Amino acid sequence: MKNNLVTILKVLVSGVLLYLISKEIDWSQLIVSIKQGRFIYLFIGIILGCGFNVVKFIKWHYLIRTGDHNYSFSDGVKSYMIGNCLGLITPMRAGDLGRALYFHADDRPRIIGLTVMDRFTELVAVLSLSVGGCFILLNKGVGVIVVLLAFFGILSLYAAGFLYGTVRRIIPDGRVGGKIIKLMDILRLLNKNTVSIVLLLSFVAFVLCIIQFYFLIIAFEKISLSSTFLATPIVTLSSILPVSIMGLGVREGISIVLLAQFNISAATAVSAAFLFFLINNVSISGIGIYYLSKVKIKTQTQEANCEIKI
Repeated sequence: MKNNLVTILKVLVSGVLLYLISKEIDWSQLIVSIKQGRFIYLFIGIILGCGFNVVKFIKWHYLIRTGDHNYSFSDGVKSYMIGNCLGLITPMRAGDLGRALYFHADDRPRIIGLTVMDRFTELVAVLSLSVGGCFILLNKGVGVIVVLLAFFGILSLYAAGFLYGTVRRIIPDGRVGGKIIKLMDILRLLNKNTVSIVLLLSFVAFVLCIIQFYFLIIAFEKISLSSTFLATPIVTLSSILPVSIMGLGVREGISIVLLAQFNISAATAVSAAFLFFLINNVSISGIGIYYLSKVKIKTQTQEANCEIKI
């Protein structure tokens, strides 16, 4: 009942935000912009979106192979798509933990831990890239907070071994404690080289993301690349807020507010933000639904076989 109520509230929030956004858009201008849009730039945006996802696939494949696990690149891609599919409809993308469904039950705790680590490195990368935008487009107080969050995020990644030892001493023995320790066991595998590679790939992915957003905007109106570097990371951060369905309304609203400071119309801001979301997330989530259905079928078949054997 509580979950249904939360979902209903999020749908209402998305609806209200989208209604308010629609009031700010000159629809005749939007139609003209679409007709006059430079589709070569939209095509470049799509290619960059594919590059963004490929880098994330490479990073995830690298992570799941830690500890001498011989998973293929295909395993990484399929499991990532499953998690992305579930993550779109959950607060703060908690559904990403569903990546573990693809793997054997014995390895799922490790995969869940890796998923949390993957998402955390992405958050640290986006926070770091948001520093300039927060100081210039928002205010100094927000900028200082973001700097501190990014700094302690990076520090905690490189101090993963120390954190693991601390948790082991704090968490009491027992069934629950054992599960927590098993989930955090991944921290032992995160040496400095691993953290550096994962962070680097996260930065590369989101720099591609920023350049992509630039091309999606200039398909309709002119903006400088430096301005896009200031605004895009904040737009990306806004989608984390667990107040609407799939970030709808929040992402577009933030885009309107930020891009208005560079004389970009609301119509262009909404168009670019929504295309950004469709290319980077919805596209691979659609494929993820297919692989998720295969996981369910596989599980049901295995259960049926077990029943026959019994």
